[in-house]
Amino acid sequence: MNPKTVPQATIDEIMSYWSKGNSIKDTAAHFDRPYRSVEQMVARYSHQYERNFNFPHIIHAKRFGA
Repeated sequence: MNPKTVPQATIDEIMSYWSKGNSIKDTAAHFDRPYRSVEQMVARYSHQYERNFNFPHIIHAKRFGA
């Protein structure tokens, strides 16, 4: 077992904070973790915590063919 693993609760907190629109640098500073470790977490788990850019006022605008 790897002693350097991160608990799932911590991953959830970090990824939730990142998915709310914060940058990787801001997320690393907020959780007092190295930039590189947060960057690797985002690369590994971003498919589970994708940012939701669903803005109906933009999607339904005339310039987008609505």
